[in-house]
Amino acid sequence: ANVPAQDINAIPQGLTEEFIHTSQSAAGDDPQVVWDLVIAAYLDGQISFGRTAVLLKQPRFELQARFNRLGLSLHLGPSIIAEGKAEYDTLSQDE
Repeated sequence: ANVPAQDINAIPQGLTEEFIHTSQSAAGDDPQVVWDLVIAAYLDGQISFGRTAVLLKQPRFELQARFNRLGLSLHLGPSIIAEGKAEYDTLSQDE
């Protein structure tokens, strides 16, 4: 298996709670800043839907309903069979 080693000291990618808190404080504690940052990161593919729910402090299913009402797309997995097969093939190479 040709898998890169995990760096336990690596900085997590995506949005951090510290960055969100700092940005919200700088904007006079405006909660809209949190929504804007988190949703932008999600739509850009930087964070998962689950991470989005955690950062927005909302249950996944409530957030999914809100996305549906707002017409926002959900990225919950491969959109076509070929993508799913490619992911499976990649994961199967480790065995």
